[in-house]
Amino acid sequence: GSDGKTYHFFIQYVISHVTRSDERMSQFFVILNDIMRQFKETRKRDLVLEVPVVVPVNNRLRLLSTNASSLSLEDIYEVSSRAEGHDPDDPLLLHRSIVKDLDPVTLTREMKIKIFDQIKTEMVPDNLLSKYMSKRITSPDQLFAFKKVFTTQISLTGYLCYLLNIGERHLNKIRVSLNSGRITHSDFFLQYNSKSAVDFHDPVPFRLTPNLTAFMTPFMVDGLFITAMHSMNLAIYKYQEVIK
Repeated sequence: GSDGKTYHFFIQYVISHVTRSDERMSQFFVILNDIMRQFKETRKRDLVLEVPVVVPVNNRLRLLSTNASSLSLEDIYEVSSRAEGHDPDDPLLLHRSIVKDLDPVTLTREMKIKIFDQIKTEMVPDNLLSKYMSKRITSPDQLFAFKKVFTTQISLTGYLCYLLNIGERHLNKIRVSLNSGRITHSDFFLQYNSKSAVDFHDPVPFRLTPNLTAFMTPFMVDGLFITAMHSMNLAIYKYQEVIK
């Protein structure tokens, strides 16, 4: 850049309906950040949503800002799985091998939980994310500060997933900056079916898996996670006329 700093961008091809949805969500995030700067409870907790910079190049191409230190949760999972001696696809293969001969109608909730527990025990322990972050961030002070930002980011985006019925928060769609703990989501917009109704089929309102909660620790989940979500809700309720 002209200031002597290095900036990193993704090259992204423009898909009309996706681009318009991204633009609307970015505008919504900017409005929410302004609201949270004005509201006392969110301002004192330094709550802010990450809004990537988008630079249009032409009608078919644009640049999307990214952080050189950012990784998707999928990248972290794959590296951690290989470090544990497992192939990242092993849980999927195990699930398929168990259910391939079963009638979907007979696959009960108890059977699904049993398969899930087996995958957790044998292949995806709750401490994968914690072990990876501890190796990358060795200073206890920096790790604690990282967890604080990470927890608030998971809380804010989780609340918006619930509020807007945004689902399909897969590992490859969540990127975290190892420098700051800030989180960015890709494809973070509402999905519609053929009847123009909101299409939401996720069984849970937002992603809060055992690995996320283990990394944030119960102290953060019961404290900062809940208060950040509640503060954002209060801010939106107070300034709902601005959003409308």
